[in-house]
Amino acid sequence: MLSGHAPAAQICLSGGFAPHHPGKCPRRMVSGVWRHGSLQGFTSRGTGSCGVVARFNCFPKVALHTLHT
Repeated sequence: MLSGHAPAAQICLSGGFAPHHPGKCPRRMVSGVWRHGSLQGFTSRGTGSCGVVARFNCFPKVALHTLHT
């Protein structure tokens, strides 16, 4: 599943831990590669900012995915 980014992961503590996490998704799905049953997904932290015009300890990311059948 590819479905955008998590805008709340703009300000992180050391180790990339985001103290505020978006909506109802589990914290493990806020950033990076994750798996839920047979579904594999990837959540980017995005490239800009939302609400707070700042990024701390969370570098912008553009992901390039190559899909194979």
